[in-house]
Amino acid sequence: MLGRLPTDLCFDAAELDAHRQRLQQETGIASPPAMAALCARAHLGQIDEGEWTLKARRRHAFPAQVTISPLREGESQVKGFLLVAGDITGRKQAEALLVRSRDEPEARVRERTSELQSEVE
Repeated sequence: MLGRLPTDLCFDAAELDAHRQRLQQETGIASPPAMAALCARAHLGQIDEGEWTLKARRRHAFPAQVTISPLREGESQVKGFLLVAGDITGRKQAEALLVRSRDEPEARVRERTSELQSEVE
């Protein structure tokens, strides 16, 4: 999206508030506006990367990997920001499947161990 980013339409409000609070604790900046909080590290010349919950046009929420980079004019002045977001729904589903595939057998082993101990006692 070119131009202004409607943060209240794209980003999860609770995540934005948590990000603003962390930024305030880290920098002492008192509750900056949403876009300023999102771009604070990029404004300092750093690339900021993290996972966010984004909302599509129809308000469907999805996990995304978001990278915010500074756009410079000349050598030093930050003139704007480049925000790149990628849908990571598939990755999150795969991670959840891995956790389940690890946890379910462990739960069965604990259950069976408990049954065997009950039989022995």
